[in-house]
Amino acid sequence: MEIANVESQLAGWLLALSPAVALGWLLLQNLVQMLGCLGGGWLLQRALAGRRVARPPDPLSRTEVAVATLTLLGTTGVTWLGWLALRAGWIQVRLSIGITQVILDAALLLLLMDLAMYATHRLAHWPPVFPALHALHHRYERVRPLTLFVLSPLEVAGFGALWLVVLAAVQPGWSGMIVYLLLNALWGTVGHTGVEPLPAGVPLLTGGRFHAAHHLHPSGNFGFYTDLWDRLGQTRSPRDRA
Repeated sequence: MEIANVESQLAGWLLALSPAVALGWLLLQNLVQMLGCLGGGWLLQRALAGRRVARPPDPLSRTEVAVATLTLLGTTGVTWLGWLALRAGWIQVRLSIGITQVILDAALLLLLMDLAMYATHRLAHWPPVFPALHALHHRYERVRPLTLFVLSPLEVAGFGALWLVVLAAVQPGWSGMIVYLLLNALWGTVGHTGVEPLPAGVPLLTGGRFHAAHHLHPSGNFGFYTDLWDRLGQTRSPRDRA
């Protein structure tokens, strides 16, 4: 079956849902994604125990679990708002012509979101806004996969709004968007495992070591998927510059 036919069926089913039913499905989707990140991160930690780049985390606290649960609800709310915008026509997602377009759409989203999240991440470390926006995430220097979801509600709303703005501007195909979201979840998980799955010497791409260094030295390493913008902005951590 052609990619466009599959996408057409998916879009038709999704947009035909009532708002309440859509909210339920999107909660389930976000929960499955969260569990996938946690499970995948645990497997990486087990498989790469000899390649640890951060000290083992402190014992899991109730606060972490509670905040991660609120993040799950917040990301579901953002996804639901995106669904409403899509249904109203404020956001357009196209049918993909072929595999080349899927790759180009995913690559464009990765490039734009990498730049946008680098810029907003640096802004989140600006002292006047850091306590309310990003300090909660940095309370945990010894990362674990759950740390990916330990975010303040303002941060969840901010990154969610950023994603919806980029999505509305790019108008990607369904498959390219899904590929990007899967890569985003993968990279977020890798960054919070405390182990390094990437071989030494891989250029540009960030990994477990890169983001673990950011938690230890918050004045650098603001990038998400690549360190390109940290190189251009001269914001790599002292350890990475060395």
